[in-house]
Amino acid sequence: MPTADDVLRIARSYRNVTESPPGSNLNPFAVLAGHPNGYAWCASFVVAVFRQAGIRLPSESAWTPTMAQGFRNAGTWHAGASGAQPGDVLFWDFPDKTQGIEHVSICESAPVGAIVPDIGGNTSSGPGGSEDNGGGVFERNDPGRNAGWVVGYGRPPYDAAQTPAPPPPPPPTVSAPPRPVVRQGSQGPNVVYLQQRLGITADGIFGPQTAERVRQFQANHHLGVDAIVGPQTWAALG
Repeated sequence: MPTADDVLRIARSYRNVTESPPGSNLNPFAVLAGHPNGYAWCASFVVAVFRQAGIRLPSESAWTPTMAQGFRNAGTWHAGASGAQPGDVLFWDFPDKTQGIEHVSICESAPVGAIVPDIGGNTSSGPGGSEDNGGGVFERNDPGRNAGWVVGYGRPPYDAAQTPAPPPPPPPTVSAPPRPVVRQGSQGPNVVYLQQRLGITADGIFGPQTAERVRQFQANHHLGVDAIVGPQTWAALG
């Protein structure tokens, strides 16, 4: 039966793996996680590690708020960082312009004072870089991992493990194509992906409910509020 130690051993085996080419968000974890490649990938790393360990998380969404909601729905969510244990899934809101959960990582040990040691993907090797778009897999045990920035954590179902998934493939060498502009009336797989990122029913039809959630997202991220999903909104969605 997989344990937290098994998960952390797998996660640490990927230390210093970076996206290639730099700044592309192309990474070797998206395929294993079942996520589109070329987008913000901290959740892809976490999902891929747990799948390789043989554990399916309550939500395997590429969007961190939806992943957190999965733990809430499963009754395994805990607010804040107090009580976090090795192998728990940490959800972060860093002190920047982005409001709400923006990063996910794996707890390596219980909080030490104001610091929560962790390992995660698409982060930087130290507090001088981007916390949630750093481009690599790194262990962190520094002020950039302040316990006060942990919105909460989920406890994975270590007692309900499934068959281990195969190891992740080598890093891709092709660039992900840009997503097209979508708006009310649009349909298709890009709308499905948009709805998944927004945490709403993914029926592939851009209707009034989707438009309203897009407006809310744009307002929360200080974007032009027009319910049109273009390059800036896609970039913020990750």
